[in-house]
Amino acid sequence: MSLVKLIDGLINDIGIKSEATIKGRLTKVRQKIEEQEARLKDLKAKIVKLEAQVKKKKLAPNQRVLNEAHVQILKLISKHEALTVRQISNELCIWYTAAEHHKNVLRRFGMIESAGEYVDEIGDTGEALFKLTEKGVACVAEHGLE
Repeated sequence: MSLVKLIDGLINDIGIKSEATIKGRLTKVRQKIEEQEARLKDLKAKIVKLEAQVKKKKLAPNQRVLNEAHVQILKLISKHEALTVRQISNELCIWYTAAEHHKNVLRRFGMIESAGEYVDEIGDTGEALFKLTEKGVACVAEHGLE
């Protein structure tokens, strides 16, 4: 039964029920309120923890946690100035789709950006090239990834 219904019942019982009956019911209401307050306190503490975790995830890109593949890609691009996803895939011996995924993550972090198209030996254009952004260069420099 909800607390509101219990309180309504107590209000209606005034003058009809005995004082002992009302006192017993008030004691039950108080217990339920204490339980709810304890639960609310626990939930507020959990909210504070979750808000702190969210705040950490909104750090500047050069302060985000990069996984090993991201670091390797940043190093590789810094050595070559600009690379295609296929070149990254071949150099690091990873699947093309994995390289594509990591490229997308690094773009969202603002670490790399488009640098035009790759032109092969006979002049054919194809895949997009990617280069480090200022944030990507700063990350490489700050973290000694050179």
